[in-house]
Amino acid sequence: MDDFSPPSRPLAVLALAVFLALGAANVAQEVAGFSKAWIVGPAAAGVAVYVAVVASPAGGSRWRRWGIRRDNARAALELYGGLTLALGLGMLAFALAAGRPLRARLLLVLLALYPAWALAQQFCFQVVLREVLEALRAPAVAKVALIAALFSAVHAPDGPLMALTLGSGALWASLYVRVPNLVAVSLSHGILASLAFVWALGRDPLAALAGGGIG
Repeated sequence: MDDFSPPSRPLAVLALAVFLALGAANVAQEVAGFSKAWIVGPAAAGVAVYVAVVASPAGGSRWRRWGIRRDNARAALELYGGLTLALGLGMLAFALAAGRPLRARLLLVLLALYPAWALAQQFCFQVVLREVLEALRAPAVAKVALIAALFSAVHAPDGPLMALTLGSGALWASLYVRVPNLVAVSLSHGILASLAFVWALGRDPLAALAGGGIG
């Protein structure tokens, strides 16, 4: 992932400040019980500005830099696919042991919708935030820790969801260093999040969407 120059330090600081402000606003509306729909516009605008202004190309492929690539598809399938299968089977076993309904119809709807939302989230965390931290010369371990911590923090004050996203955020951020494939990590996120909501947490995120609570 070295065919783009990182943003300048002042622009990286500004981008990080905007990122943190949007995250704080997201938490504030969650506490207040407002809909998350309002934040989509400002977040999309922020990413669009970053893409157009901050992430200036220095040669090579912009798509490759952002993990939208085919050359590592096999490695991505093995790494993310194996992880997703193992954790998915674990959550299935948990649901069966706890006597929870499997809710196949709800899962099918979530599996159809969630990957697109996961792609947007993973682009923000694995691409934008990672590049900003690179520009600020954050160590590799710090980048993984900060990505995971912020991914968890935006789900506050939901304790169980924060715990799940802290662990999964650290895992995806670590794996993305090894195999930077945005589509693969987003599919893993979409599938595992769908299973986690229904089987691990016993929730219907679509019913709670109007009042927040989906991540």
